Amino acid sequence: MDSLRQFPVIIGVTGHRDIAEHAVKPVYDAVVMLLTEWRRCFGVALHVMTALADGADQLVADAARCTKVPIIAVAPFPDDAYRKTLLHPNKFDEHWKCPALRLTLPDVPAIGCMDYHDRQYEQLGVLLIRRSHLLLALWDGIADPDGRAGTASVVDMRLHGDHHAATFQSPMFLNARSYLDVTNRGPLLHIFTPREGQDPGAARPAGSTRTRPAGSCSLLGLPDSKTLIPEAIAERERQPFDPNGVTVTPRGVLREVKQAGVADFDYIKELNGIIRSFRGWPLRVFNQQVSLLKADGVPPEAQGDFDFLRRLQAAADSAAQIYQGPLLGHFSPVHPLWLFPARPYRIWRNTRQIPRPGALFVFAAAVPLAVLLFEIYVEHKTTWLGLWALVAYLITYGGTTAFYKFKVAKEKWQSHFQDYRALAEAMRVQVYWAVSAVPAAVSDYYLRKQSGGLGWIQFALRGQSLWAAAVAARLKKPDRTAVEEGWIAGERKFFGDNAILHDRVDRRGRRWTDRLVGLGFLMSLVLLGIILLTHWAPPAGPARDLLDWLLEYRDELVVLAAALPAFGAFFSVSRDLRAYEAHAHSYALMHRMFDAAAEQLAKAGDDDAIYQDIVRELGREALAENAEWLVEHRHRKIEQRS
Repeated sequence: MDSLRQFPVIIGVTGHRDIAEHAVKPVYDAVVMLLTEWRRCFGVALHVMTALADGADQLVADAARCTKVPIIAVAPFPDDAYRKTLLHPNKFDEHWKCPALRLTLPDVPAIGCMDYHDRQYEQLGVLLIRRSHLLLALWDGIADPDGRAGTASVVDMRLHGDHHAATFQSPMFLNARSYLDVTNRGPLLHIFTPREGQDPGAARPAGSTRTRPAGSCSLLGLPDSKTLIPEAIAERERQPFDPNGVTVTPRGVLREVKQAGVADFDYIKELNGIIRSFRGWPLRVFNQQVSLLKADGVPPEAQGDFDFLRRLQAAADSAAQIYQGPLLGHFSPVHPLWLFPARPYRIWRNTRQIPRPGALFVFAAAVPLAVLLFEIYVEHKTTWLGLWALVAYLITYGGTTAFYKFKVAKEKWQSHFQDYRALAEAMRVQVYWAVSAVPAAVSDYYLRKQSGGLGWIQFALRGQSLWAAAVAARLKKPDRTAVEEGWIAGERKFFGDNAILHDRVDRRGRRWTDRLVGLGFLMSLVLLGIILLTHWAPPAGPARDLLDWLLEYRDELVVLAAALPAFGAFFSVSRDLRAYEAHAHSYALMHRMFDAAAEQLAKAGDDDAIYQDIVRELGREALAENAEWLVEHRHRKIEQRS
């Protein structure tokens, strides 16, 4: 159980270095209350990300240590040079030597008239707004129109976007600029923090109409729950920035976030709860998944961070499988009939998981079964057979309806499976970007145009990219063996095999649908023949003998004529819900893409820059394909249809 890892929840910190002396204690107390509440809610998943600068950063780091919240320490440039810019380097050293994660940002190439420090601090600001789930601003609320690297600038980017920043030439954010970003940037908690020299009796942010005491809190960056139509939201975003925001207490932040309709934190908490509950076969599946992700080229000092990443990927994959079995089942018409039990047996042998037919099989099979039972009732309604057929029909219809409503839909089997599968595939790209020494984050490229029920996935992917960047920084050059054998070769085989398999299953399903519908039509023709013979057959002779023989089986023929097309619908519904044809095309495309990637990587030779560019592009294409898969399957509801 100690091997399990939870998806991190990151509180980023920005703030003033010169906090007024009278404000230190109330601000510190507010931060401690906030961290205590969030620690109680999220447990070991909660982290604080701070640059450990003088003032606000070190104050929050002290509060994190007091509340036992692990720290992610980020230096905007090499720590020796950064240390020289601080008035209290000893406090920096105290926290820098033992964080949960230590990260130094790469250099941003010179652009325009910004000096080196401003470029690096601006990159730190973009990192804070893009990687934190809650941004904590210890700020006096006064805007700085000329600054691009201070607290006011970070707050502005969190609320209104970072597209104007020069950071996007950095290896960490290369080509991640978006002028049309509509994702949830996340809430911002403003803790009012006067600066040294401000009048404590009249402290108020610019534009505010009331005095605010130090340590008072307001929440910004939330959607307006009262204006849900797009026009109203757009109008709200055009309004001037309200420095007061929504007044909250540190303990009421989560409650206010939830009341505003932001469920992203709840989704992450739910996933982490599922991971903590791994026992029995889910734990065995988790350990198997961990063993599949290897990178022997990762240096010892980065092994812990790499292990964190691969265990998160394995946890998301295992969580998806918890819902995949009950939803899709282990019995599928992928292989010929005589090999039908092979996969369930293999699953039981490897994980001791009991094979299940799955809700999809139950709902698809309920259609022909209900038709068959109702036809038996109609043809035998005056007998005990008809009565039992009617009872069985009602049980089939009512049972599948109740199963869908109170189990599948209520527990969200389909959305959980799809979301966790998408999360696992995005984490796979994140892992292999890291071992390619590419410090990019999948959250900067994945589901950037989604929101609502899908937006939480991109939100949940923010934190672990910090560990990926740390691995990439320590690796310095790609681990080619891990990338080519663990990712490229594995995905080529996966997509190639599944493209053939899904195409074969799709064609087999079409054949069986046509056969059964054709047989049903044939039975209807036989019934038509019986009617014609009844009117035209002579009193005696072969035609009359044939008619008498057919009349003995007329009821059975009626049942077959109605039921056979319904059995054909079983294969049609299964094909539709599993999207075999769409999958076959998608898998074939991805197989060709990974094939092309293998060829281009071979041509790249020893040029690490070209090699990394190819890996970046391949990762973005894999994320785009997975996003299409997720969106498409959101519209294919696995539900009771009888």
